[in-house]
Amino acid sequence: MNSEAFVNRELSWLEFNRRVLEEAEDPTVPLLERVKFLAIVSSNLDEFFMVRVAGLKRRVRENDQTAGPDGLTAAQTRAAVAERAGRLSDEQHRCFLDQLEPLLAAQGIRLVSPGELTPEQEKSLDAYFHRTVMPVVTPPAIDPGHPFPHLGNRSLCLIASLTPSTSSALPQAALSVVHIPTQVGPRFVPLPAPTGEYAFILLKHVIRMYLPRIYQGYTINSCHAIRVTPTRT
Repeated sequence: MNSEAFVNRELSWLEFNRRVLEEAEDPTVPLLERVKFLAIVSSNLDEFFMVRVAGLKRRVRENDQTAGPDGLTAAQTRAAVAERAGRLSDEQHRCFLDQLEPLLAAQGIRLVSPGELTPEQEKSLDAYFHRTVMPVVTPPAIDPGHPFPHLGNRSLCLIASLTPSTSSALPQAALSVVHIPTQVGPRFVPLPAPTGEYAFILLKHVIRMYLPRIYQGYTINSCHAIRVTPTRT
């Protein structure tokens, strides 16, 4: 059997998703439709890893050396998938940062970073955080007395590295997890903006800004966003 006559199923699927990304990169497609296509790319990748990559991982774990019609084993396919999926993800990010975000800003739709907030926006955000976000944020600690907390399927979290401000003989947390409560509020928080314009800030940036109020008595060394996509093995 000539393996060159066959296309690997998983790699073919990634090529299909790349064509979805090409719709987001196409300047002839309406701007908001391009944003939707970019979101579809992410949703497709989630499903791909949860189902297709899970099957590959299971075969690798079982030491399955069987090659498919394309001549690739499960381990070879998994390596090729990791490389192509990484390139696809990089291209997706460049599409948003280099193309779509500037075009949205030109149309009066802006994503604001914490350092760009106006005094009016800061005041509005402070009220929003204490009224809506603070009551539902429960950051579990990670220390010898607490097991690593459960991270929800595809839920966005912040991992904070902490140092206690005062010494203690008792075990103290060095890490903590904050689940981003997207169930109770929008991931893109609206901000005051001039008439005819729209401004938003990411909810993860809001929580990161207010971490010192959540972790009183600790110095926050660093904070990073993570998102777990489980595979069904």
